[in-house]
Amino acid sequence: MPPRKRTRRSRTPKAAPPTTRSFASGNAASAVTASGAAGPAPAALPAGAPAAPIPVEASARARAVAWACRDAGVVSVAWQHGVASALPPVPYRDRDRHLPLPNHLVLWSESAGEQNRALIARHVPWSIGGTARLRTPFQEYRQPEVPRVLFCPSTPDLDDLLNLARRLRRERIDGELAFRAHPLRSVAPDDLPGWTLDQGEVTAALQESSVVVAGTSGVVVEALRLQVPVIIPIFVPSLRHSPFAVTRPGLYCCASEEELYAACQRVLGDQVGDREAFHATARYFAEALRVDEVHQLFRELLAEGVNR
Repeated sequence: MPPRKRTRRSRTPKAAPPTTRSFASGNAASAVTASGAAGPAPAALPAGAPAAPIPVEASARARAVAWACRDAGVVSVAWQHGVASALPPVPYRDRDRHLPLPNHLVLWSESAGEQNRALIARHVPWSIGGTARLRTPFQEYRQPEVPRVLFCPSTPDLDDLLNLARRLRRERIDGELAFRAHPLRSVAPDDLPGWTLDQGEVTAALQESSVVVAGTSGVVVEALRLQVPVIIPIFVPSLRHSPFAVTRPGLYCCASEEELYAACQRVLGDQVGDREAFHATARYFAEALRVDEVHQLFRELLAEGVNR
């Protein structure tokens, strides 16, 4: 006898009670609410949307998560992962056009909102929720016992800042030279002879420094919270589009090594102006977590998802 053909029966899923889940995918941490009814569909970029860079919170991976949320009938919220960049690493591609965006973006600060307005704000509502990732407190500057210049790169700019450190002329910097690599990368003593390799806790490392050299990391904000000035060497390739390349108190954007030496001399001579203004610069890039406002946002999104 010929084999019987199996027919697949369709089953009606049981309605699930409203629940709240938190999960992360790639660089987008999302809080979602599930309900028996279908939640609001995340927006997709319209056919006429311009080809332009999009922030990492709306990358292909994060938008795939939003797609899964839509199919499951849940609301997706993308929370800013790191300091927003004027030139995000994930470009907009036509093949990703069908992927939906999250229902809502929660950003660190007004600065991030300004950089997201160009594309995302026209299609996804966003609000400022601050961040709890940066744990360094706001404090007055503590003069270290020994003047120290601390290189503190993130993963993307580590190689460039390491190469810059290797070719620095030590006699032109009147202070100790220290290098703190990203926790996911390591630097051997042979890579920087005569330098101090600092692998301690970040707040302690910053408090022991007179000035920090960085470019894309949240460490820039943490240094400013401690009223430690930061030099941004925008002449190295990975920092040409640093989000911190702006004119604000506490930031020194250097377009050449000569400018870097001059900035070090000025800062080590304590010619930095009003350090109180450094705190305002830190808040411009990353505000403290707005707990009450975030709770209210989630309540509204939960209600919206359940009622639809």
